[in-house]
Amino acid sequence: MSKTLDYVNNLSTKKFITLSVLLGVISTIPFSIIGILFNIPFNGIEIDNNFMYIYIIIIGPIIESIFIIIITKIVGIFTKNKFTITIITAVIFACNHTYSLIYIFTVFIPGLTFVYAYMIYDNKDKKLSSFWIMTIIHMIYNLIQALF
Repeated sequence: MSKTLDYVNNLSTKKFITLSVLLGVISTIPFSIIGILFNIPFNGIEIDNNFMYIYIIIIGPIIESIFIIIITKIVGIFTKNKFTITIITAVIFACNHTYSLIYIFTVFIPGLTFVYAYMIYDNKDKKLSSFWIMTIIHMIYNLIQALF
């Protein structure tokens, strides 16, 4: 596990973003299949106009990224363990998506990737801040979800 984390932590920014988006998108597939097989309503956000696309792809990820940072800072007051901070923040992030129970489970792993991106890039000297790395991953993830 340590070698895998070292590998991921040392990826170029583009590769890290790509890997994070792929992990987030792929992680939603089992929940989509479960929803279809058991006729469980998914009930995400309804996209009925162009503003909703702008909100889902641009505005929402920026607001939610700010929310994630605030939660990581609050949780960080109680523990310095980055794994614990990441898990707790991802759970809170997922629980904030209350469209349906399956939707909460569906966004947990993408939420983990967003928080992990913030935690990893929080201490790196990169061209993009950890906020923008996390937000870009979130924007691309939402774009793919909105298209499919």
